[in-house]
Amino acid sequence: MHNAAAQLKPLSTQKRWQTFLLILLTLAVFAAFLGFALHRAWIGDDGFITLRVVDNFVHGYGPVWNVGERVQAYTHPLWLFLISAVYAITREPYFTTITLGLFLSFLTAYFLCFRVARTWESGLIGVLCLALSTAFLDYSTSGLENPLTHLLLVLFAWAYFRGTESLRRLFVLSLLGSLLAVNRLDAFLLVLPALIFAWGRRHSLRSLGVMLLGQIPLLLWEGFSLVYYGFLIPNTAVAKLYTGLPRMYLLARGLDYLKYTAVIDPWTLLAMVLGLLSLLLARPSRRRLAFAAGMLLYLTYVVFIGGDFMGGRFLTAPFLMAMILIIQLSFTKKKRMLWVLFGLIAVGFSLFSFIWPWRNTPTKEVGSFIAMSGIADERSYYFSGNGLFSGYAWKDLPAYYQRYGGEELRRRGPAVIETNMIGMLGYYAGPQVYIVDGLALSNALLARLHPDGGSIRIGHFTRRIPPGYIETLQTGTNHIADPRLHAYYDHLLPIIRGPLWSCQRWHEIVQMNLARYEYLIADYR
Repeated sequence: MHNAAAQLKPLSTQKRWQTFLLILLTLAVFAAFLGFALHRAWIGDDGFITLRVVDNFVHGYGPVWNVGERVQAYTHPLWLFLISAVYAITREPYFTTITLGLFLSFLTAYFLCFRVARTWESGLIGVLCLALSTAFLDYSTSGLENPLTHLLLVLFAWAYFRGTESLRRLFVLSLLGSLLAVNRLDAFLLVLPALIFAWGRRHSLRSLGVMLLGQIPLLLWEGFSLVYYGFLIPNTAVAKLYTGLPRMYLLARGLDYLKYTAVIDPWTLLAMVLGLLSLLLARPSRRRLAFAAGMLLYLTYVVFIGGDFMGGRFLTAPFLMAMILIIQLSFTKKKRMLWVLFGLIAVGFSLFSFIWPWRNTPTKEVGSFIAMSGIADERSYYFSGNGLFSGYAWKDLPAYYQRYGGEELRRRGPAVIETNMIGMLGYYAGPQVYIVDGLALSNALLARLHPDGGSIRIGHFTRRIPPGYIETLQTGTNHIADPRLHAYYDHLLPIIRGPLWSCQRWHEIVQMNLARYEYLIADYR
């Protein structure tokens, strides 16, 4: 008996030491993740587009870009409302947005490690892999909706992989999917196959009703969007997706988007491949296959629309899904060497990303940090003035020339101006300056016109300002020279400026959404 007790005591001490070391390792991994994200923290010009809308909203002008004109100049309603809630307290754009992004990213890492992963060890590997992805770190801040998408996605995975689909579980899954869609409409594709699988497990009208109940946030938002803005999809989507460009051209640009990441940030792309390969390391599971199908569906969509001009932005969510698939594997003794190999691959490719010459070398043919395909390392482009650790005193951030131009416009007073870089300029110019967006993200008329046919860059489809349009905005009287475009604007104006509940406005909303006036602008160039 005495000998048995003597043998147990060292084992107990050894276990305590193992636990202590695991806690230290956990703290080190999370510190590395937050440290890397903090070091790369920044806000881009597109983030300030949202912040101008937030500022107008908080000051009582409504969620609009130009005061008095109801146009949805943002793609992420839930993210906008979340920032607005915090901004209403702080009334400060830069540190508020960065702090919120970092906080949501920390929550994502926490739930990934301690709720989604099969084991503590695999969860730590998952968090470490997040910290080694350039794209994931870059868009953990930036001012865009990615951090909230990541958190909602990892919460969805937590509920999804917990097993049986009770009615309550189905409601939670549907609700999280709905919130993902409100945060960004196309993010719903990430979880659509998983939702179909979850419903198929019960396959009843009652379960379908429960899942429809979970879609209430999306239905409420779309109802508000139709009433307030007059349309179901954001103006930003109209400006970027309805361009009339050949599908083969867009597919080629979409493949360029993946190639860009393969060169600049190979670990992010490789992780998705490893996530799919992980399906072969476990017993066949329809649940895991459905989850992986969402990742593939979204990637297909990204290629289909031509990718984006921000390198890596649309790949962070599928990257996170790949991590989830990997850490869902059982961390058994037989597979520990595979985990070690996986970790070495992650570290190796991430180091390769940082030392690869292209990574930090401007492309002289087009401009600093912009590839010939038009895809940009957006963080590097803005970091010199908008990065948290760019070298400027924190009280001076953001220190970018568009900010100073906006502050000068604010001092001059009311004006109508036209520009393509609208974010920082617009935020610091304030609500009294009407800004005509040459890229049409915030302009309902220009978004519905074809691009001008000059140099085309994905996400940057410049429209020519119609003769007489600036005078129209300055005087409040329609001076547009082209008679058909003149008539089209007369139909559009009540929707974006008329009384919300007027009969004329609702007549025009119906006609416009049924494309009854498209013939007026079909041939306008």
